[in-house]
Amino acid sequence: MNKRFKITVALALVLFFGAKAFGQEWEYVRTFQSDENLVPNLMQSMTELESGDIIVNASWKDKSINGTVSENPGLMMFSSDGVLQKEAYWSRFGYRSDDQYIIESPDHDIIVMGHFLPDRDPNAGQFTLEGSDKAYLYFYKLDNEFNMIDSVEYLIPLDTTNNAAFYQAGTWQYPNISMAKIKLTSSFVEDGCIVGSYTKTQTRYNNYALDSLFFFKMDFDGNFLVHKGISLGDRGSDPYAFNDQMISNDIGYVHYHSGQNNAKNIADHCVLVDKDFNYVKTMGVDVPPEGGWPRAIDFEMVRKSPWGTTFMSCLIDHVTTKTSAHDAFLQEMTENNGTVVILHRKEAITDDYDMTALRSPASFTDDGIIWAYTRDRGLWRDHDSWIMIEKLNRDFGLEREVYYPYQERTNLNCNSYIVSRDGGVLLLSYCHELDNTNINHYILTKFPAEAFVGIEEAHDNGLKVAIAYPNPGKDVLNIRTGLKDARVEVYDMNGRIIHSQALTENVTAIDAGDWAEGVYVWKVYTSNDGPSTGSATLAETGKWVKE
Repeated sequence: MNKRFKITVALALVLFFGAKAFGQEWEYVRTFQSDENLVPNLMQSMTELESGDIIVNASWKDKSINGTVSENPGLMMFSSDGVLQKEAYWSRFGYRSDDQYIIESPDHDIIVMGHFLPDRDPNAGQFTLEGSDKAYLYFYKLDNEFNMIDSVEYLIPLDTTNNAAFYQAGTWQYPNISMAKIKLTSSFVEDGCIVGSYTKTQTRYNNYALDSLFFFKMDFDGNFLVHKGISLGDRGSDPYAFNDQMISNDIGYVHYHSGQNNAKNIADHCVLVDKDFNYVKTMGVDVPPEGGWPRAIDFEMVRKSPWGTTFMSCLIDHVTTKTSAHDAFLQEMTENNGTVVILHRKEAITDDYDMTALRSPASFTDDGIIWAYTRDRGLWRDHDSWIMIEKLNRDFGLEREVYYPYQERTNLNCNSYIVSRDGGVLLLSYCHELDNTNINHYILTKFPAEAFVGIEEAHDNGLKVAIAYPNPGKDVLNIRTGLKDARVEVYDMNGRIIHSQALTENVTAIDAGDWAEGVYVWKVYTSNDGPSTGSATLAETGKWVKE
């Protein structure tokens, strides 16, 4: 079914230096305008090498030369102190790529795995009504200077039966999501080889397609050792999924995927195969209902913890009690004896659109869990949003809750994050400015481990321990904090205190209906002996605007 052949890939390599240092934290920002012809290095996900260098998956677009308006793959390498060392990028004319996986080989070569898909956007350079019937799974081996050592591509034919009907039906606003494609859904090292999976989907037209799921083992030269596929029947895989959908356990491998069947039943499920990729069973995954109704999930990812359990993060919908509301969701599971058992779960519940990190399910410290997600994103990415970074213990108890706002009047989104080898946190984020939506920023930020221990350390590293929202607001001022035994005071611009109360909940709503329009200063205090003793310590302060 698959044709294997060697190719030569020309990499355009650009050397670039520059980063901003902030004490123990460093931050790298790449700014671009949406209407630029060349949009370089849209940073998506990352891997830390044994040397401490950081490899970032960084897609790019060049509307003038490569025949596509969609993204193509690339890489960036940063030193451990945040200096950009080099960049590389590649493309296939008329094709696009969603994301890729980075693996460090036993010889410390850099292995890049991903897929090229036909660009079905009508503005693409090689667009035809029928579209191409070929996709490519690629394996590139690079040295630490990003020189190509070896490259292999596997041609995978696509089922384009429904393509013409899809366009003629006028439902082609999102053809690159809904039309026939492959998707590399995992790639990791186990027992001296690369283990991975990918889905192969038909074009979705009128109903959910009959999709297939493939598993493989590959050596470090790109040769398939084992390659098997199974049909998913009428349970289509989620077209919005990104990556990290399979884990290994004692029985074999478990591939998680959300989706719907042709009866439009919302479901989450996983496929269990043995170590030789023979099908064992399909298992359901429990997601808490709301008001007796099931809830849809998107952007599902899984990761195996150091203690052997499975962590799943996703975006979970509210189908009954909220309008266009979504929450970030995390749960810990085991797959004992072919049954998925839920151990812990946590849902970030607010009144607006929160968003899971797009390419990181969770990351782990020596004694707990780091979970990051976007707060108050807005359905149309039009809110002044921020990123929440929570440090949880093994029982999902909150040990530290910090906020990363980047700057005011930006819609900030969490792309991915990892715990670094020194115990710090690396965060990749993206934002656009709300007052000038043509200006965009991709940001790589390093927080040291100390930033998640104390208040002063968090402040020193650009994090907050309390935040006020919405800002600007009208009749309600919300103060959110993970601090215990705290209180808030609100002052007008003349320095008069107009409100004071204890903070006993994670979110405290303050009635501001009688306040005059204008600017107010809020201060959050903590005290070991209680907020009423007069020995409180200032933990956070900020301004809030009432409209």
